[in-house]
Amino acid sequence: MVAANLPHRKPETAVLKANPEELTKAAARAAEVFGDEDAAFRWLGTPVAALDYATPISCLGTHRGAMRVNDVLTQIEHGVW
Repeated sequence: MVAANLPHRKPETAVLKANPEELTKAAARAAEVFGDEDAAFRWLGTPVAALDYATPISCLGTHRGAMRVNDVLTQIEHGVW
């Protein structure tokens, strides 16, 4: 699916649907990987190809989605992306 054809979701909606515990873990992990909280939060709100162009934060409403986000962060950490 082409990113231009994807429905745009407001960031506030994604935050409200995210599991608070998963959001906290993902934010900490992203800050660790990117070395900066601002960069981590920007990444969490940016569509990611490895997540089928979903924003990482929008994936945090389910355990499976949170695992996918963590997998992508691990790949970034190891230079895959």
